[in-house]
Amino acid sequence: MIRLVLLLALTAHCVNAGCPNAWKEFNGFCYAFNIEKVNWLVAAASCKVYTARLPEIDSSEKNEFLLKEIAKLNSGPSWIGASSRLHHLVWEWVPSLANLNRFSNWQPGEPNDRAPSEHCAVIQNESGKKGWVDVSCFLEKRFICEKKL
Repeated sequence: MIRLVLLLALTAHCVNAGCPNAWKEFNGFCYAFNIEKVNWLVAAASCKVYTARLPEIDSSEKNEFLLKEIAKLNSGPSWIGASSRLHHLVWEWVPSLANLNRFSNWQPGEPNDRAPSEHCAVIQNESGKKGWVDVSCFLEKRFICEKKL
């Protein structure tokens, strides 16, 4: 009986040790590339359901991984966690509120706050456009969720 309990405990631990099914692992995080198109707020809430968040891209390695994956999946522009919704013209990662000083990969001329509501960011890798762009938070885009392993 003790062996059975021990075996079940070890099995449960091993099953939960990796990323959830269909998520991709990179550098201690799991990523889900969602094909549904929703606005930024719904994307953030959807990630939270999985105890995840929109990605906080704090290194060129993570940025390149995400660019490669969205190109491979032909995802188009996808929501990331960068936003200036809380503090106008101050870009920070939501929900941690860390600033983007450590790393950023804005496309040339971005963020431009061209439209009054361009307070959320997408990452894209298509048609020669590679990097981050500020867009309206109300547009419907695909999204990426990130959670720690």
